Amino acid sequence: MKYKLLLFDADETLFNFEESEKFAFSKTFLEFNLEYNENKHLKLYKKINGELWLKLEKEEIELEELKKSRFKFFFEELGIKIDYEKFNNSYMENLGNSSILLDDTLSLLGEIDKKYKMAIITNGFTNIQSNRIKKSEIAHFFDDIFISEEIGFSKPEPEIFEYSVKKLGDFEKNEILMIGDNLVADIMGGINFGVDTCWVNLKNKENNKEIVPKYEINNLLELLEVLN
Repeated sequence: MKYKLLLFDADETLFNFEESEKFAFSKTFLEFNLEYNENKHLKLYKKINGELWLKLEKEEIELEELKKSRFKFFFEELGIKIDYEKFNNSYMENLGNSSILLDDTLSLLGEIDKKYKMAIITNGFTNIQSNRIKKSEIAHFFDDIFISEEIGFSKPEPEIFEYSVKKLGDFEKNEILMIGDNLVADIMGGINFGVDTCWVNLKNKENNKEIVPKYEINNLLELLEVLN
């Protein structure tokens, strides 16, 4: 068995974040008595939020700035005056209560359980990710969960990988596989740390970056072939 430690990303690798986001967004709009149009509002939010996360990955902003800015920019764009910090807090609470898994997540983890040491390394906010993962039906598969806000470093920074692996035990880098859907945060992060990587490309996206994973899978169960 080549690998002994498997490091998983969370969202869009094991969890269906898109569905959780839809649920949390519509529920928060309802709580604030705002008219909601998914195509208009969610599309705009994802654009603003995505741009901010890209800046975070490039170390151009801090996580706290992202949290404070995203709904400020969102409601300014819509021309709506609202307490965007309260909206953000409600949205984060609703998101933290949604743990929707991707197809085949349970099957995959059930198949490899007990064969490897496994952990999750995720960028995000502690109260959201901790609630979502620990309340989920897959939490018991993992030896630990590492969240960027809690640690103080974000993927693709090597420090978050160094911290996590040190906490998990004594492993050589050739015994570690990083598995995730984000080419920058997960794959470049893993490469820069010096470990093998597996790109979870469930939507068959074109790789237009100069980032080359060791493996690419288009279905979670294909990871079994990588590991065998």
